[in-house]
Amino acid sequence: MIQRHGTLNYLCHKFNESMLKGGGLGFLQKAYTSAEFLNFSVRFNGKTLWVYLGRGQQYQGFWWLTQPLPSSLRRKDVLLDYFRKYLLGSSLLEIKLDDKDRILTFIYQKWGQKNYFSFFWKGRETFFAHYFYDNNEPFLNKSWEAKIIPSREALDINDFLDEFNELERINLAEKSLVFQDDSSNLLKMTEQISEYLDLKVTPAGNTPSKKQQNKDTRKAQFIEEDLLKVSRWKLLQEKMLLDMNYFPRTEELSLLKIKIPKDLTTLEQKRNSLFTKLKRWKGVEELLQNRLKNVFIKPSSQGVSLWKDATPIIHPFWGKLEKNKTQSKLESSIQKKSQAIADALFYQLPSNQKIAFGKRAKANDELRSKWASKEDWWFHLDGYPSSHAYLKNSGAGTHLMQPDLLSLIGSALLEISGLSGSEGTVLYTQVKNLKSVKGSPGLVIFHKEKRFYFLKTPSWSSLLQKIN
Repeated sequence: MIQRHGTLNYLCHKFNESMLKGGGLGFLQKAYTSAEFLNFSVRFNGKTLWVYLGRGQQYQGFWWLTQPLPSSLRRKDVLLDYFRKYLLGSSLLEIKLDDKDRILTFIYQKWGQKNYFSFFWKGRETFFAHYFYDNNEPFLNKSWEAKIIPSREALDINDFLDEFNELERINLAEKSLVFQDDSSNLLKMTEQISEYLDLKVTPAGNTPSKKQQNKDTRKAQFIEEDLLKVSRWKLLQEKMLLDMNYFPRTEELSLLKIKIPKDLTTLEQKRNSLFTKLKRWKGVEELLQNRLKNVFIKPSSQGVSLWKDATPIIHPFWGKLEKNKTQSKLESSIQKKSQAIADALFYQLPSNQKIAFGKRAKANDELRSKWASKEDWWFHLDGYPSSHAYLKNSGAGTHLMQPDLLSLIGSALLEISGLSGSEGTVLYTQVKNLKSVKGSPGLVIFHKEKRFYFLKTPSWSSLLQKIN
């Protein structure tokens, strides 16, 4: 799927012709990306076309259809974030092909100013450049320099295209037909992109239903969250069996939405009532477990796959940015190995996952910024000033946060934080859901958190292997 200069020229002419018939102005509304294409919508005069822009390698050129990229192929990366930030919400004026080389430029208007965004396919690489206005000041971003700089002067389209001379822009137009009105190019374009989508969306000959995929995935997530909440009944029952005089606090009962009748006055009456209600929760847990199994059995029996594209993303050349990222990661790795984080404890779980506990506010901040990644898990005791714990993510989802693991982490937090007590509630979320508070060491704002009530495991330290 590599389009030559003559083909690109013809397709530009046809697309601009369609826009002209629709009023001459298109609006950039939505954008997605797959491993191979940047996909965005252009709407004009009640009609929407979805442009597919090749990201490089064997996908070079641009195509369009009336339907967007299927959800099973959609991915997220820095190019999509950039396009959404700077181009969505603008008005597309024209798509222009360079007279010399395969440089495709989207000329658009935003805040009353004319801007240019170009893709340049050269060999197997893809480069891009962007000239835009921000607060009435012109800026220029060239992917091979990987930085946004103020433009020394206002650029017209020809001045802007001359920036690509740094990449040895050549005159391909002299070697091909500058323009040939051949309708077969349009038919071939439609067939190419349609065939690509058919092959990608139907792996191993199985045609998944996008609606069913989304529905079953959401259903499984809700069931897993409910299972985690329901599992609290076991802890309450065990504690009541161990201590004949024990009866849970109202807050603990509210987690399972249990209410004890007010006319029950004696401890024995209340405990008998609670035991009866806990048995019901056992049945609820079994029911949820069966439902979770059926969610994943059903797609197979119906011939529907919960398949999601995992093809490596083709990245345009973002030279210095990628170099700086690699260098930054290397320096960060060396720094982490050479500098120990003071006042932090590091352990290894029986599952070989690594977990770290900060004993002071500074250590909590350093663990979050230097040791943990965005996908790792953060733990804290609910309602108490406690140590922060960070668990390395081994790819396990929330549904693998079993009660034993949460009780183990909660028990460690109690003791490391110097708190007395034999029970507590641990709250947890992923590190990406945390936000530090400026000027307040160790303090974070969190969201998308979950909570789990636990009984302290006295032997927690014997289950953790201390490491340097």
